[in-house]
Amino acid sequence: MIITNASYYAIPLASVMFVGHLGDVELAASNLANSWANVTGFSFMVSHGSE
Repeated sequence: MIITNASYYAIPLASVMFVGHLGDVELAASNLANSWANVTGFSFMVSHGSE
C-alpha cells in the first residue's frame, strides 16, 4: 500500500521536476493543467465508474 501511494505521487512529481527546468511559465502551465485534469477528468471517470 505504501509503495502504491508513493508511486501514485511520484509520477506527477517527476513531471513537475522535468518541466521546472524549462522555465517558470512552463512550470506554472504544467501545474495548472495537472490540477485541471485532477478536478475534471479524474472525477468524471470516477463518477461514471460507480454507476
